[in-house]
Amino acid sequence: AWALKFREHFPVDVNRAPRERLLRVPGLGTKAVDRIVRSLRFRRFTLDDIARLTVSIAKVRPFIVTADWRPTLLTDRADLRSLLTPPARQLELFA
Repeated sequence: AWALKFREHFPVDVNRAPRERLLRVPGLGTKAVDRIVRSLRFRRFTLDDIARLTVSIAKVRPFIVTADWRPTLLTDRADLRSLLTPPARQLELFA
């Protein structure tokens, strides 16, 4: 929700951003961010590398820039929230 509200802070370059900015990216948890920060001294990350660290690359993709990925129109879309969240469904009280 924070990332969708403050879109001007995104996309974040995974290979240059500090740890605090990476923690704001939806879909990147603390373990993934710590692995990214530790590995940055030795290599540059691609989209495939980030996909191996996260559960859902579709959630992360609009908010990051990697060595081989740059979102062009994704962050400016008005329907970005609907693309990232599952559709709401009514739960039944009695099954």
